[in-house]
Amino acid sequence: MKTCTQRPSLERTFVNELINNLDEGRCERILFDYLFTWYSTHSIKSKQQYHLLTVSAYIFLASVPIITIIKGVIFGTNPFEIIVAILTFMSGLCVFLLNTWKCQENWFRYRSCAESLKLELTRYVSKIEAYKDLNDEQKRTLFIERISIVAHSETAIWLEKSKIKS
Repeated sequence: MKTCTQRPSLERTFVNELINNLDEGRCERILFDYLFTWYSTHSIKSKQQYHLLTVSAYIFLASVPIITIIKGVIFGTNPFEIIVAILTFMSGLCVFLLNTWKCQENWFRYRSCAESLKLELTRYVSKIEAYKDLNDEQKRTLFIERISIVAHSETAIWLEKSKIKS
């Protein structure tokens, strides 16, 4: 799974491929592959983070009352008070990370972009809607414009949310 620290390398590879293939008429494929891979990968990663942290938080939260009951009935107070405190802390940490990393929000946003890219690819390959009466060069140009708009709109949303946070 690619991490955020690997993104500059991925971008360099993308730019190099794009430049090397300018004359071959493959730019639209390279651009699409790059954008779709990036959004799909980050969508999946955000979804996994969201589910992992949500399930963990619920498990930790559910453990607190059970351990508290066992503590009171069987063992007294000292060892289980520490466990309860740790579980409560970990639950709070998971909720904090869910809110800070915005895993669910990122998952939905990236998935939406990936689906928009797939829809545009389908239109392009099927030569429907705006692509219907265009020659090959016009189709490629329109396809590149449209998938660039999808990527730009996601970036604009990210920048706007970044401004609100700071």
